[in-house]
Amino acid sequence: MTGFWLLPWLRGIRAYVFGFPLIMMDLTKEAATAATAEEIAAPVNQFAVMTKYPDASFRAVARTGLDTLFAVAWADLEKEPLVLSVPDTGGRYYVIALFDMWSNVFASIGKRTTGTAAAHFLIAGPGWQGTPPAGVAKTYRSRPASCGSTRRCRRMGRRTTQR
Repeated sequence: MTGFWLLPWLRGIRAYVFGFPLIMMDLTKEAATAATAEEIAAPVNQFAVMTKYPDASFRAVARTGLDTLFAVAWADLEKEPLVLSVPDTGGRYYVIALFDMWSNVFASIGKRTTGTAAAHFLIAGPGWQGTPPAGVAKTYRSRPASCGSTRRCRRMGRRTTQR
């Protein structure tokens, strides 16, 4: 009788391991895209940007840096891709991580990988069949039609605390 239940149990474990991250990311997306007065919340296809340094009570992003400001965005790539335009950061460190709904990073845009000059990047869903617009430096594809993005930018100079 023990062997009879082993295969269904293993299949259940596999389904949980595959599906649970999707549920958690969808809940995170729903919370982060609810248009509220929260520090880090914005509708789909828009960045929510931190405007001040976090204090000890900040819990929206795990392990924040004291010299780092975050921006978070969720993209809907079902019907069309998005063009992400990055300004010239003048050599300042930044990274924009694009991650799928299993939280796997599928692209990393920033000083180490693409440089600090102004550039345009196309983020496309799995079904997009088209030609990138002129001036797009690189195209990144998300496996699901929805993806997330976090941007971290190192602040230079004097730290100011807003209360």
